[in-house]
Amino acid sequence: MKEKIQYYYNMMPINLIYRAEYIEFTSNNDHYYLMLENGKFQQAMLIDKIMKLNKIDIYDFIVNKNFQYITLINNKGYVLLKLLVEKTEKEIDLNDLLLFANLTLNFTSELRWIDKWIKKTDALESNRSELLSKNETLEKTLDYYLGISENAIMYVKYHSSNIGKIYQLHLQHERLNTKTRKYIMFYNPFYIIFDIRVRDISELIKQYILEGKNYKKLLKEIIEIMKINSNEIGLIVSRIMFPTYYFDFIEDENSFANKKIITFSSYYLDTMNEIIKLASSYYEIPMPDYLHQ
Repeated sequence: MKEKIQYYYNMMPINLIYRAEYIEFTSNNDHYYLMLENGKFQQAMLIDKIMKLNKIDIYDFIVNKNFQYITLINNKGYVLLKLLVEKTEKEIDLNDLLLFANLTLNFTSELRWIDKWIKKTDALESNRSELLSKNETLEKTLDYYLGISENAIMYVKYHSSNIGKIYQLHLQHERLNTKTRKYIMFYNPFYIIFDIRVRDISELIKQYILEGKNYKKLLKEIIEIMKINSNEIGLIVSRIMFPTYYFDFIEDENSFANKKIITFSSYYLDTMNEIIKLASSYYEIPMPDYLHQ
């Protein structure tokens, strides 16, 4: 790959680090990320433009020797990003999340979570027998998390029906996790999508729960600072309830230790009850009957 970078970009790359979705390297003291394009180029360019218009200037897109942004290497499309700020390992904080949540975009859409969650849950049910035969952890947890997923789907349907079909979109992340909580990757346009403003904060709360951090304090700050309304609270609870981490674990068994998945399942219901209790101290939240069981 070093020779390919030299050929297509006329650079002398050093310190190459290979990741699943990108290759990181330096050249002439500048830092670069050669991103797998995966059909995300047009949206990533648009998102980068939006960020720059809002004075968030973290990356530049670099053309290859043919003055094209997408470079085909070994039958895969790549796009080169140049880092414009100092590379750091620091994590984002609540202010970074609020910055994205407060950016007003002229985009609206239907809520897309429901169809995606149903598709993930149906796929898990369809492959249940095969998955159980391969992994001991799944044997202990799969049915449990299937039930959680189905409850989350019912819950988000219940609350989204109170808002209407069209939502204001904001810059959010496909997945907010230990990788995209790093400052540099948080602002990488290939990890950013358009969604409603509570997506990222919900995932951060979920991360805090998994990591044993003070999720109650975080949720309280979010409700008060963002002036979250009762409908948004319902969507936040739905998002926390849906076990994205479990589906990540199935797709990549290195994403979470087996022990963490099992441990979290043991106190999940108590955690959700605490979240609902805290949210209900701000608003009288309508609850479907099955959540009181």
